[in-house]
Amino acid sequence: MCIRDRPDSPPSLSPEKQASTLLLSTQKHFQENNSLFHSPPVFNDCLVDEHHLSCLSITFGSERDFILGEKLLTEFWQEQGYSPVKDRKRSNADCLALLAYHHQSPIAEVILKKLPPPAPPKPSLKFRGKAKIALVIDDLGYNYEEALKLAKLPYPVGFSILPYQTYSQEILQLAHQYHKPALLHMPMEPVNYPAVNPGEGALLLLMSPKQVRETLSQALDSLPGIVGVNNHMGSAFTADQELMKAVIEELKSRGLFFLDSRTTKYTVGRALAEEMGAKTCERKVFLDNLRNKYAIEQKLNELCQKAHQLGSAIGIGHPYPETIEVLEEKLGEISRQGCELVRIEELCQ
Repeated sequence: MCIRDRPDSPPSLSPEKQASTLLLSTQKHFQENNSLFHSPPVFNDCLVDEHHLSCLSITFGSERDFILGEKLLTEFWQEQGYSPVKDRKRSNADCLALLAYHHQSPIAEVILKKLPPPAPPKPSLKFRGKAKIALVIDDLGYNYEEALKLAKLPYPVGFSILPYQTYSQEILQLAHQYHKPALLHMPMEPVNYPAVNPGEGALLLLMSPKQVRETLSQALDSLPGIVGVNNHMGSAFTADQELMKAVIEELKSRGLFFLDSRTTKYTVGRALAEEMGAKTCERKVFLDNLRNKYAIEQKLNELCQKAHQLGSAIGIGHPYPETIEVLEEKLGEISRQGCELVRIEELCQ
């Protein structure tokens, strides 16, 4: 196995930077040790709320590789000064979730899966022309300066705005002024509620369908001129068939689409909307689960690749400085990869 010198102590970094640094070095360590495995591990995003800890998913093609992967990860984290602790809530028969603890606090998480790597999506054999991608930036509402930088991008990047925040109205006006599509970023209950708070005006599992429609209606009315809605958190709520039906009914009555952020593999959002004849679409890539410019660039490339496979693909990011810098520097190169950046409405029909 590759052995590296132990790095300097990481506490000088912010928790987010510390998490990104650890996960990127973890992935690199596995890649450097690919020869130990029968087949190379596959790395991906974790299908959990995007506001959970920074997370990396590693899939192994055999039981033997899975056991080796756990050993490799545990030893590497210990070398880096982190304590691996099993996350019992997210571990099950098919996967093992390990938290990296530092100073008695969890910093990041890695989910090891025993299942074989999924087959790549089949390309559309008759697809012609440029593949289409759409971008949406979540969590806008309390960050005016970041929203202004995004508004000035000469591209149709969608603004997903949280309701009832300090600058929600001003950011909505920015979106209209700079001709950016605006969405309601509707707070919904996550799996770890109430330890994880989705925010003011959230849709909760204890609500009746009538209460869900009333709460959603108030949030929609607070942001006039939006084109659709996507969920903020919602790993618990979007898996509830009855309550999501109330959401889709309200959106359909207003002619709005539902963009499923897919914060859980158990979401019923898009399938239910299609069944009910409502406009809908789903996120294919989270751009910035790892807050690192190189990692975000790779995710932007992955989004374009998925669009070539599927004809179109939607990416979701956040108003982080690293994300904004990548969009400023790299969006102009997308067309050279054969991808066309379009408004989110075009892909949510």
